[in-house]
Amino acid sequence: MTSCLNLLQNTSTKWKGCSFLREMVRAEKKCMCKATNSFKVALYYKQLNKMRRVSWKMKMIADSEYLWKTQCAWCWVLDKKPIICTSWRESFTLYYDKYKKYIDCYRSVKSTWNKLEDWLKTNCQEIYENLNPGVAEEDIIAFEEQNNIILPNDFKLSYMLHNGQDIETENGLFGGFFTPSNGLVMISMLDFENSCLDYQEVFPRTLPFTSLISYQYTHGQVAQCLEPTDFFYSSKVVRGTWDNHAVVSSSFSDWFSKYTDLLVNSNYLLHEGNILIYDKATEVSCTTGHITVKVRWMLLHCNNVCPEYILFHYGYYITMTMDPDAPSHESCQLESRHWDIVDADGNNHSVDGEGVVGEYPIMKPGATFSWNSFTQFVSASGSMRGYFVMRNLSDPGKRLRVLCPEFTMHPKVPATDVVE
Repeated sequence: MTSCLNLLQNTSTKWKGCSFLREMVRAEKKCMCKATNSFKVALYYKQLNKMRRVSWKMKMIADSEYLWKTQCAWCWVLDKKPIICTSWRESFTLYYDKYKKYIDCYRSVKSTWNKLEDWLKTNCQEIYENLNPGVAEEDIIAFEEQNNIILPNDFKLSYMLHNGQDIETENGLFGGFFTPSNGLVMISMLDFENSCLDYQEVFPRTLPFTSLISYQYTHGQVAQCLEPTDFFYSSKVVRGTWDNHAVVSSSFSDWFSKYTDLLVNSNYLLHEGNILIYDKATEVSCTTGHITVKVRWMLLHCNNVCPEYILFHYGYYITMTMDPDAPSHESCQLESRHWDIVDADGNNHSVDGEGVVGEYPIMKPGATFSWNSFTQFVSASGSMRGYFVMRNLSDPGKRLRVLCPEFTMHPKVPATDVVE
Protein backbone atom coordinates (compact mmCIF):
# COMPACT_ATOMS: atom_id res chain seq x y z
CA MET A 1 0.00 0.00 0.00
CA THR A 2 1.40 3.37 -1.03
CA SER A 3 1.72 5.92 1.72
CA CYS A 4 1.06 9.55 0.75
CA LEU A 5 3.45 10.67 3.48
CA ASN A 6 6.27 8.55 2.03
CA LEU A 7 5.54 9.80 -1.49
CA LEU A 8 5.65 13.39 -0.33
CA GLN A 9 8.98 12.81 1.40
CA ASN A 10 10.45 11.24 -1.75
CA THR A 11 8.91 13.52 -4.39
CA SER A 12 10.47 16.62 -5.87
CA THR A 13 10.41 20.05 -4.24
CA LYS A 14 8.02 21.17 -6.97
CA TRP A 15 5.22 18.91 -5.70
CA LYS A 16 5.81 19.54 -2.01
CA GLY A 17 3.91 22.82 -2.39
CA CYS A 18 0.90 21.15 -4.03
CA SER A 19 -2.16 21.84 -1.91
CA PHE A 20 -3.81 18.59 -3.03
CA LEU A 21 -0.85 16.53 -1.90
CA ARG A 22 -0.56 18.34 1.42
CA GLU A 23 -4.27 17.76 1.96
CA MET A 24 -3.82 14.05 1.28
CA VAL A 25 -1.03 13.82 3.83
CA ARG A 26 -3.20 15.54 6.42
CA ALA A 27 -6.01 13.13 5.58
CA GLU A 28 -3.73 10.14 5.97
CA LYS A 29 -2.42 11.34 9.32
CA LYS A 30 -5.96 11.97 10.48
CA CYS A 31 -7.02 8.47 9.45
CA MET A 32 -4.07 6.96 11.30
CA CYS A 33 -5.29 8.59 14.49
CA LYS A 34 -8.80 7.14 14.14
CA ALA A 35 -10.05 3.73 15.11
CA THR A 36 -9.95 1.24 12.24
CA ASN A 37 -13.73 1.39 11.78
CA SER A 38 -13.98 5.20 11.75
CA PHE A 39 -12.76 7.04 8.68
CA LYS A 40 -13.81 10.65 8.78
CA VAL A 41 -11.28 12.22 6.44
CA ALA A 42 -10.31 15.67 5.33
CA LEU A 43 -9.78 14.71 1.67
CA TYR A 44 -12.81 13.80 -0.40
CA TYR A 45 -13.37 11.85 -3.59
CA LYS A 46 -13.73 15.00 -5.72
CA GLN A 47 -10.22 16.12 -4.80
CA LEU A 48 -8.83 12.67 -5.52
CA ASN A 49 -10.32 12.72 -9.01
CA LYS A 50 -8.91 16.20 -9.62
CA MET A 51 -5.47 15.01 -8.59
CA ARG A 52 -5.56 12.17 -11.10
CA ARG A 53 -5.55 14.76 -13.90
CA VAL A 54 -2.49 16.68 -12.69
CA SER A 55 0.34 14.29 -13.62
CA TRP A 56 1.25 10.60 -13.71
CA LYS A 57 2.78 10.79 -10.24
CA MET A 58 -0.24 12.55 -8.81
CA LYS A 59 -2.44 9.95 -10.51
CA MET A 60 -0.41 7.21 -8.83
CA ILE A 61 -0.95 8.87 -5.47
CA ALA A 62 -4.64 9.55 -6.11
CA ASP A 63 -5.19 5.89 -7.05
CA SER A 64 -3.93 4.74 -3.67
CA GLU A 65 -6.01 1.81 -2.45
CA TYR A 66 -5.57 3.12 1.08
CA LEU A 67 -7.28 6.42 0.27
CA TRP A 68 -10.11 4.93 -1.78
CA LYS A 69 -10.76 2.34 0.90
CA THR A 70 -11.04 5.25 3.32
CA GLN A 71 -13.53 7.01 1.06
CA CYS A 72 -15.59 3.82 0.64
CA ALA A 73 -15.70 3.33 4.39
CA TRP A 74 -16.77 6.90 5.07
CA CYS A 75 -19.23 7.50 2.23
CA TRP A 76 -20.67 4.02 1.64
CA VAL A 77 -19.99 2.25 4.97
CA LEU A 78 -18.05 -0.50 3.17
CA ASP A 79 -15.58 -2.71 5.03
CA LYS A 80 -14.86 -5.03 2.09
CA LYS A 81 -14.90 -4.72 -1.69
CA PRO A 82 -17.97 -5.99 -3.57
CA ILE A 83 -17.27 -9.30 -5.34
CA ILE A 84 -17.52 -7.73 -8.79
CA CYS A 85 -14.90 -5.05 -7.99
CA THR A 86 -11.12 -5.46 -8.18
CA SER A 87 -10.14 -2.19 -6.49
CA TRP A 88 -11.44 0.20 -3.88
CA ARG A 89 -11.71 2.99 -6.45
CA GLU A 90 -13.86 0.73 -8.60
CA SER A 91 -15.96 -0.05 -5.53
CA PHE A 92 -16.44 3.63 -4.85
CA THR A 93 -17.50 4.26 -8.45
CA LEU A 94 -19.99 1.38 -8.34
CA TYR A 95 -21.81 2.90 -5.37
CA TYR A 96 -21.42 6.45 -6.61
CA ASP A 97 -23.15 5.63 -9.91
CA LYS A 98 -26.16 4.26 -8.01
CA TYR A 99 -26.35 6.54 -4.97
CA LYS A 100 -24.64 9.80 -5.95
CA LYS A 101 -27.82 11.82 -5.29
CA TYR A 102 -27.86 10.46 -1.75
CA ILE A 103 -24.18 10.76 -0.86
CA ASP A 104 -24.84 13.42 1.80
CA CYS A 105 -27.22 11.15 3.75
CA TYR A 106 -26.11 7.65 2.72
CA ARG A 107 -23.71 7.12 5.60
CA SER A 108 -26.28 8.10 8.22
CA VAL A 109 -29.15 6.02 6.82
CA LYS A 110 -27.05 2.96 5.95
CA SER A 111 -25.22 2.96 9.30
CA THR A 112 -28.56 3.07 11.10
CA TRP A 113 -29.94 0.19 9.04
CA ASN A 114 -26.77 -1.84 9.70
CA LYS A 115 -27.06 -1.23 13.45
CA LEU A 116 -30.76 -2.09 13.42
CA GLU A 117 -30.24 -5.25 11.35
CA ASP A 118 -27.49 -6.50 13.67
CA TRP A 119 -29.72 -5.98 16.70
CA LEU A 120 -32.72 -7.65 15.06
CA LYS A 121 -30.69 -10.72 14.06
CA THR A 122 -29.85 -11.31 17.72
CA ASN A 123 -33.08 -10.24 19.41
CA CYS A 124 -35.99 -10.31 16.95
CA GLN A 125 -35.20 -12.76 14.17
CA GLU A 126 -38.77 -12.78 12.79
CA ILE A 127 -38.78 -9.02 12.31
CA TYR A 128 -35.41 -9.21 10.56
CA GLU A 129 -36.57 -11.95 8.23
CA ASN A 130 -39.71 -10.10 7.09
CA LEU A 131 -37.88 -6.97 5.96
CA ASN A 132 -38.34 -6.51 2.22
CA PRO A 133 -35.54 -5.83 -0.30
CA GLY A 134 -35.28 -2.21 -1.41
CA VAL A 135 -37.70 -0.55 -3.82
CA ALA A 136 -36.39 0.65 -7.20
CA GLU A 137 -35.56 4.35 -7.35
CA GLU A 138 -37.60 4.56 -10.57
CA ASP A 139 -40.77 3.68 -8.64
CA ILE A 140 -40.17 6.48 -6.14
CA ILE A 141 -39.45 9.00 -8.90
CA ALA A 142 -42.63 7.95 -10.73
CA PHE A 143 -44.66 8.58 -7.56
CA GLU A 144 -43.07 12.02 -7.12
CA GLU A 145 -43.79 13.01 -10.73
CA GLN A 146 -47.34 11.72 -10.57
CA ASN A 147 -48.11 13.73 -7.42
CA ASN A 148 -45.87 16.73 -8.13
CA ILE A 149 -43.91 16.42 -4.89
CA ILE A 150 -40.29 15.84 -3.93
CA LEU A 151 -39.64 13.51 -1.01
CA PRO A 152 -36.61 13.99 1.26
CA ASN A 153 -33.52 12.09 0.06
CA ASP A 154 -32.97 10.27 3.35
CA PHE A 155 -36.55 8.98 3.28
CA LYS A 156 -36.21 7.77 -0.32
CA LEU A 157 -32.84 6.16 0.36
CA SER A 158 -34.23 4.21 3.31
CA TYR A 159 -36.88 2.70 1.04
CA MET A 160 -34.22 1.90 -1.56
CA LEU A 161 -32.40 -0.11 1.12
CA HIS A 162 -35.48 -1.79 2.65
CA ASN A 163 -38.97 -1.54 1.19
CA GLY A 164 -40.79 -1.84 4.49
CA GLN A 165 -42.00 -5.15 5.87
CA ASP A 166 -43.89 -8.12 4.48
CA ILE A 167 -47.55 -7.12 4.38
CA GLU A 168 -48.51 -10.34 6.22
CA THR A 169 -46.23 -9.63 9.19
CA GLU A 170 -47.47 -9.56 12.78
CA ASN A 171 -44.14 -8.30 14.14
CA GLY A 172 -43.72 -4.55 13.93
CA LEU A 173 -40.33 -3.01 13.20
CA PHE A 174 -41.25 0.10 15.19
CA GLY A 175 -42.52 -1.70 18.27
CA GLY A 176 -45.91 -2.22 19.82
CA PHE A 177 -48.06 -1.94 22.92
CA PHE A 178 -51.19 -3.41 24.50
CA THR A 179 -54.65 -1.84 24.35
CA PRO A 180 -57.79 -2.86 26.27
CA SER A 181 -59.89 -3.45 23.14
CA ASN A 182 -57.41 -4.63 20.48
CA GLY A 183 -54.87 -6.56 22.53
CA LEU A 184 -51.29 -6.37 21.25
CA VAL A 185 -50.91 -3.72 18.54
CA MET A 186 -47.71 -3.60 16.48
CA ILE A 187 -46.33 -0.72 14.41
CA SER A 188 -45.02 -2.11 11.14
CA MET A 189 -43.20 -0.34 8.30
CA LEU A 190 -45.39 -0.04 5.21
CA ASP A 191 -44.00 -1.07 1.86
CA PHE A 192 -43.81 1.84 -0.58
CA GLU A 193 -46.71 0.62 -2.73
CA ASN A 194 -49.17 0.59 0.16
CA SER A 195 -47.80 3.86 1.47
CA CYS A 196 -48.56 5.46 -1.89
CA LEU A 197 -52.07 3.99 -1.96
CA ASP A 198 -52.88 5.57 1.41
CA TYR A 199 -51.39 8.87 0.22
CA GLN A 200 -53.73 8.97 -2.76
CA GLU A 201 -56.88 7.39 -1.36
CA VAL A 202 -56.96 7.96 2.40
CA PHE A 203 -54.60 10.78 3.44
CA PRO A 204 -54.15 13.30 0.61
CA ARG A 205 -50.83 15.19 0.77
CA THR A 206 -49.64 13.07 3.69
CA LEU A 207 -47.44 10.04 3.07
CA PRO A 208 -47.79 7.37 5.81
CA PHE A 209 -44.96 4.91 6.25
CA THR A 210 -46.09 2.89 9.26
CA SER A 211 -49.24 0.97 10.00
CA LEU A 212 -50.81 -0.20 13.24
CA ILE A 213 -51.49 -3.93 13.09
CA SER A 214 -53.78 -5.48 15.70
CA TYR A 215 -53.58 -9.17 16.52
CA GLN A 216 -57.38 -9.15 16.82
CA TYR A 217 -58.12 -7.12 13.69
CA THR A 218 -56.51 -7.39 10.27
CA HIS A 219 -56.93 -3.79 9.16
CA GLY A 220 -54.15 -1.26 9.69
CA GLN A 221 -54.24 2.19 11.17
CA VAL A 222 -51.75 4.84 10.12
CA ALA A 223 -49.46 6.19 12.82
CA GLN A 224 -46.49 8.05 11.35
CA CYS A 225 -46.53 10.31 8.32
CA LEU A 226 -44.22 12.39 6.19
CA GLU A 227 -45.65 15.82 5.44
CA PRO A 228 -44.94 17.57 2.10
CA THR A 229 -43.14 20.31 4.03
CA ASP A 230 -40.20 17.89 4.31
CA PHE A 231 -40.53 17.96 8.09
CA PHE A 232 -40.93 14.63 9.79
CA TYR A 233 -43.22 14.14 12.77
CA SER A 234 -43.16 10.74 14.40
CA SER A 235 -45.57 11.54 17.21
CA LYS A 236 -48.42 12.89 15.09
CA VAL A 237 -51.28 10.42 15.02
CA VAL A 238 -53.45 10.73 11.94
CA ARG A 239 -55.73 7.86 12.88
CA GLY A 240 -55.74 5.40 15.76
CA THR A 241 -55.26 5.47 19.49
CA TRP A 242 -51.48 5.57 19.81
CA ASP A 243 -49.84 8.86 20.60
CA ASN A 244 -47.03 8.46 23.12
CA HIS A 245 -44.01 7.49 21.03
CA ALA A 246 -42.03 10.60 21.88
CA VAL A 247 -39.28 10.46 19.27
CA VAL A 248 -39.64 13.62 17.22
CA SER A 249 -37.30 15.12 14.65
CA SER A 250 -37.18 17.46 11.66
CA SER A 251 -35.68 14.78 9.40
CA PHE A 252 -36.35 11.13 8.77
CA SER A 253 -32.73 10.03 9.20
CA ASP A 254 -32.46 11.78 12.56
CA TRP A 255 -35.71 10.19 13.79
CA PHE A 256 -34.66 6.77 12.48
CA SER A 257 -31.29 7.06 14.20
CA LYS A 258 -32.85 8.12 17.52
CA TYR A 259 -35.33 5.25 17.46
CA THR A 260 -32.60 2.71 16.66
CA ASP A 261 -30.37 4.02 19.44
CA LEU A 262 -33.21 3.71 21.94
CA LEU A 263 -33.80 0.16 20.76
CA VAL A 264 -30.22 -1.12 20.84
CA ASN A 265 -29.58 0.61 24.18
CA SER A 266 -32.38 -1.47 25.76
CA ASN A 267 -34.81 1.41 26.29
CA TYR A 268 -37.68 -0.82 25.16
CA LEU A 269 -38.95 -4.22 26.26
CA LEU A 270 -38.92 -7.54 24.41
CA HIS A 271 -42.03 -9.71 24.54
CA GLU A 272 -42.12 -13.05 22.71
CA GLY A 273 -39.90 -11.76 19.93
CA ASN A 274 -41.69 -8.42 19.69
CA ILE A 275 -40.56 -4.93 20.64
CA LEU A 276 -42.72 -3.12 23.20
CA ILE A 277 -42.29 0.66 23.33
CA TYR A 278 -42.79 1.07 27.08
CA ASP A 279 -39.87 3.41 27.65
CA LYS A 280 -37.20 2.59 30.23
CA ALA A 281 -37.42 6.20 31.41
CA THR A 282 -40.78 5.34 33.00
CA GLU A 283 -39.50 2.28 34.87
CA VAL A 284 -39.62 1.96 38.65
CA SER A 285 -38.74 -1.13 40.68
CA CYS A 286 -39.03 -2.50 44.19
CA THR A 287 -37.58 -5.64 45.83
CA THR A 288 -39.24 -7.59 48.62
CA GLY A 289 -37.15 -10.47 49.88
CA HIS A 290 -36.00 -12.33 46.78
CA ILE A 291 -38.72 -10.96 44.47
CA THR A 292 -38.36 -7.80 42.36
CA VAL A 293 -41.30 -6.02 40.73
CA LYS A 294 -40.68 -3.59 37.84
CA VAL A 295 -43.28 -1.37 36.18
CA ARG A 296 -43.29 0.67 32.96
CA TRP A 297 -46.22 2.68 31.61
CA MET A 298 -47.35 4.69 28.59
CA LEU A 299 -50.20 6.99 27.61
CA LEU A 300 -52.46 5.16 25.16
CA HIS A 301 -54.91 7.90 24.23
CA CYS A 302 -57.36 10.41 25.64
CA ASN A 303 -60.87 11.36 24.61
CA ASN A 304 -63.45 13.99 25.43
CA VAL A 305 -66.05 12.25 27.58
CA CYS A 306 -68.02 15.48 27.85
CA PRO A 307 -67.22 19.21 27.57
CA GLU A 308 -66.15 19.33 31.23
CA TYR A 309 -63.23 16.91 31.11
CA ILE A 310 -60.94 14.64 29.10
CA LEU A 311 -60.44 10.98 30.02
CA PHE A 312 -56.79 9.84 29.92
CA HIS A 313 -56.13 6.15 29.25
CA TYR A 314 -52.86 4.54 30.35
CA GLY A 315 -51.34 1.12 29.93
CA TYR A 316 -48.73 -0.38 32.24
CA TYR A 317 -46.48 -3.43 31.97
CA ILE A 318 -45.34 -5.30 35.10
CA THR A 319 -42.52 -7.81 35.39
CA MET A 320 -42.10 -9.94 38.54
CA THR A 321 -38.82 -11.84 38.95
CA MET A 322 -37.41 -14.13 41.64
CA ASP A 323 -33.66 -14.03 42.21
CA PRO A 324 -31.95 -17.10 40.66
CA ASP A 325 -29.94 -17.49 43.88
CA ALA A 326 -33.02 -17.52 46.11
CA PRO A 327 -33.45 -20.69 48.26
CA SER A 328 -35.97 -23.10 46.76
CA HIS A 329 -38.02 -23.14 49.97
CA GLU A 330 -38.91 -19.48 49.25
CA SER A 331 -40.87 -20.51 46.13
CA CYS A 332 -44.39 -19.08 46.23
CA GLN A 333 -47.57 -18.49 44.25
CA LEU A 334 -49.42 -15.21 43.75
CA GLU A 335 -52.88 -15.29 45.31
CA SER A 336 -54.27 -11.77 45.25
CA ARG A 337 -53.50 -8.14 44.50
CA HIS A 338 -54.27 -4.76 46.05
CA TRP A 339 -54.07 -1.35 44.33
CA ASP A 340 -54.37 2.22 45.56
CA ILE A 341 -55.12 4.46 42.58
CA VAL A 342 -54.88 8.22 43.13
CA ASP A 343 -55.63 10.93 40.54
CA ALA A 344 -54.06 14.40 40.37
CA ASP A 345 -56.86 15.83 42.53
CA GLY A 346 -56.08 13.42 45.37
CA ASN A 347 -59.10 11.16 44.85
CA ASN A 348 -58.20 7.64 46.03
CA HIS A 349 -59.69 4.42 44.66
CA SER A 350 -58.73 1.00 46.03
CA VAL A 351 -58.99 -2.25 44.10
CA ASP A 352 -58.64 -5.81 45.46
CA GLY A 353 -58.84 -8.97 43.41
CA GLU A 354 -57.76 -12.57 42.98
CA GLY A 355 -54.60 -13.24 40.94
CA VAL A 356 -53.44 -10.95 38.15
CA VAL A 357 -55.10 -10.89 34.69
CA GLY A 358 -56.72 -14.20 35.55
CA GLU A 359 -53.39 -15.87 36.35
CA TYR A 360 -51.82 -17.15 39.57
CA PRO A 361 -48.12 -17.23 38.66
CA ILE A 362 -45.73 -19.47 40.59
CA MET A 363 -42.41 -17.84 41.46
CA LYS A 364 -39.41 -20.15 41.80
CA PRO A 365 -35.69 -19.19 41.76
CA GLY A 366 -34.99 -17.57 38.37
CA ALA A 367 -38.66 -17.39 37.36
CA THR A 368 -40.14 -14.34 35.61
CA PHE A 369 -43.77 -13.46 34.96
CA SER A 370 -44.95 -10.39 33.01
CA TRP A 371 -48.38 -8.97 32.36
CA ASN A 372 -50.04 -5.79 31.18
CA SER A 373 -53.06 -3.88 32.41
CA PHE A 374 -54.76 -0.51 32.10
CA THR A 375 -56.21 2.38 34.04
CA GLN A 376 -57.74 5.77 33.31
CA PHE A 377 -57.98 9.19 34.94
CA VAL A 378 -60.24 12.18 34.55
CA SER A 379 -57.18 14.25 35.45
CA ALA A 380 -54.19 14.24 33.10
CA SER A 381 -52.03 12.36 35.57
CA GLY A 382 -52.34 9.90 38.41
CA SER A 383 -50.43 7.29 40.36
CA MET A 384 -50.72 3.67 41.45
CA ARG A 385 -49.11 1.59 44.15
CA GLY A 386 -49.98 -1.70 45.78
CA TYR A 387 -48.87 -5.19 46.73
CA PHE A 388 -49.31 -8.85 45.84
CA VAL A 389 -50.06 -11.55 48.41
CA MET A 390 -47.89 -14.63 47.80
CA ARG A 391 -48.48 -18.08 49.37
CA ASN A 392 -45.34 -20.07 50.25
CA LEU A 393 -45.34 -23.45 48.46
CA SER A 394 -43.30 -25.25 51.15
CA ASP A 395 -45.37 -23.81 54.02
CA PRO A 396 -48.92 -23.09 52.70
CA GLY A 397 -49.83 -21.23 55.86
CA LYS A 398 -47.10 -18.66 55.27
CA ARG A 399 -47.89 -15.49 53.32
CA LEU A 400 -45.59 -12.84 51.87
CA ARG A 401 -46.69 -9.35 50.84
CA VAL A 402 -44.62 -8.33 47.78
CA LEU A 403 -44.69 -4.59 47.23
CA CYS A 404 -45.29 -2.93 43.87
CA PRO A 405 -43.49 0.42 43.58
CA GLU A 406 -45.52 3.58 43.16
CA PHE A 407 -45.57 4.83 39.57
CA THR A 408 -46.92 8.17 38.39
CA MET A 409 -48.41 8.39 34.91
CA HIS A 410 -48.65 11.64 32.98
CA PRO A 411 -48.84 12.82 29.36
CA LYS A 412 -45.55 13.37 27.59
CA VAL A 413 -47.24 15.86 25.27
CA PRO A 414 -49.76 18.62 26.06
CA ALA A 415 -53.33 17.37 26.14
CA THR A 416 -54.24 19.72 23.26
CA ASP A 417 -51.79 17.85 21.00
CA VAL A 418 -53.32 14.44 21.60
CA VAL A 419 -55.40 13.18 18.69
CA GLU A 420 -58.13 10.62 19.21
